[in-house]
Amino acid sequence: LKNMPAGYFFNVMTEGFGVMSSYKAELTPEDRWAVAAYIRALQKIETHPATETKTA
Repeated sequence: LKNMPAGYFFNVMTEGFGVMSSYKAELTPEDRWAVAAYIRALQKIETHPATETKTA
């Protein structure tokens, strides 16, 4: 999904996909684009494995 364009996420929210229903009635087009941009921003965040902590 990392290589999918933002429009893919917009379309999935608009039309639904698989078991995910449409959010067309709940989110305005502007909000759907904002969510798509948020998904894209989250995908760009570098992740690092959690460090193990020693317990007493």
